[in-house]
This record gives sequence, C-alpha cells and structure tokens, in this order.
Amino acid sequence: GTVGELLAAPLIEAAKLKYPDIRIRVVEAMSGYVLEWLKRGEVDVAMIYATSDPRGLEVHHGLSEEICIFATPETAAGHVLGKPDIDLASALKLPLVVPGPGHGLRNLIDDAAVTIRKPVNPAIEIDSYSQIKKLVSRGLGFGVLPQMAIERETRSGIFRSWRFANPSITRKVYLAYSTERPLLNAPRAVAQLSWEILRQLVSDGEWTAELPQPANHPSLYG
Repeated sequence: GTVGELLAAPLIEAAKLKYPDIRIRVVEAMSGYVLEWLKRGEVDVAMIYATSDPRGLEVHHGLSEEICIFATPETAAGHVLGKPDIDLASALKLPLVVPGPGHGLRNLIDDAAVTIRKPVNPAIEIDSYSQIKKLVSRGLGFGVLPQMAIERETRSGIFRSWRFANPSITRKVYLAYSTERPLLNAPRAVAQLSWEILRQLVSDGEWTAELPQPANHPSLYG
C-alpha cells in the first residue's frame, strides 16, 4: 500500500505516454501475499519489502527507507524527547500504535527488539497505516511507520518524529519478478519504467529514502 501510494500514479502516467498500448493493473497487499501471487503467475512484476524466500525470483534492491516513531506535539510533550533520535529500548516503553504480528513492518520492529533483548508490548495493534496515523493524531500513543508515510504531517507540524537508534530500523524496497516463466515485453517495459520512477522519486525528494550504492540495476527493456 505505501509503495502504491507513491508509485502507482506516476507510473501509470508515464506508461500512458511511453507505452500507450500497454494496459496496467495495479494491486496492493502485504509483501507476503504479493510474493505468492508472483510465484503463482497471478502478477507479472512486484515492488515488495520482504524477500525471505527469493527462490524462483529475480530481485533488485531499489531503495532503503528509515522507520521512525512519531506523535503529536501534545503527546510528545509528556515525555523527554528532545533529541532527533531515540533509543529503541526507550521507545519500547512508550504507548506504541503499531501493526500486529506477521505484518512486515511489525516483523522489523520485533527483530530489532530481539537484538536488544527487550519485549514489544504495544498499546494498540492495527495493520492499517491510515488508521495508525488517525489514532496517533487523536493522542492515543506513538506510531511507528516509514518516514515517507508521515512526511506531509511532519512538515505541517501535525506530528513530530524521531529516528530509532541503538539500533536503527530500516527496510528495503525490491523490484521482483519470476525466473520460472518468461517475462513478456509489456511487463518488461513496465518493470523497467517502475524501477526508473522509483529511483527518480527518491532523487526528487518525493520519497524519503536512500538509493543503494552501487545499484543492482535491472536491464529489462530499453
């Protein structure tokens, strides 16, 4: 969903100009579901966060984005949060609003917590990013989301955000497609265009993320 929110519209717009005869269908789901669709041939190309089982797939690392903790200024005022970052151990003591177990983002939080041997006991568990932001905006706790998901609200002063430290938490976006069936010309063209637009969004500051160096560039369709 977060990938689609930023990528879908510019991709469709660019494809209509460059490949007007190609018809694109965009579907959104958590990475685990998308991976299954990809392996079953129900989708041709995917932008995913998780690659725990890359067998039968060609995978290209497109970007890395930082996960942050955020709250309203009023909620934050009740806690000592003066620095631009917060230790994960301290963050885990706050009333957190996060996705439930099994969600890709929650897995990242849980994995980071394991490294410091601390439990994750959220105040609220809800998988919808929009609902996490709504609950946080009502003062019900501190949310944990990618920085780009709250960029607009942070800039307007609705939320304050902090980076995680000791350890930091990041996640990667990958372009993926099957190696077990031929990728036809239209999906190849759209996959290459998706990659180019993904990286351009980062370069233009539309997506708060870092590009990997050196990049694992796909060469699908010129």
